Amino acid sequence: MASMLAVKSAVGEYIKKKNMRFSGASYDKVSELVAKKLDMAIVRAKENKRQTVMPYDL
Repeated sequence: MASMLAVKSAVGEYIKKKNMRFSGASYDKVSELVAKKLDMAIVRAKENKRQTVMPYDL
């Protein structure tokens, strides 16, 4: 993956608040999942002839 789409510190803090640990290797997967979700939202926005991704597209 070229760039990280999730803030590592925020992800780590969220997991830590749940009393869990997070493998450093998992950050790439989180970023990949975010990218897939955003791609789906972009397709939905385009299908509705919009250039703006809205919350309901997610």
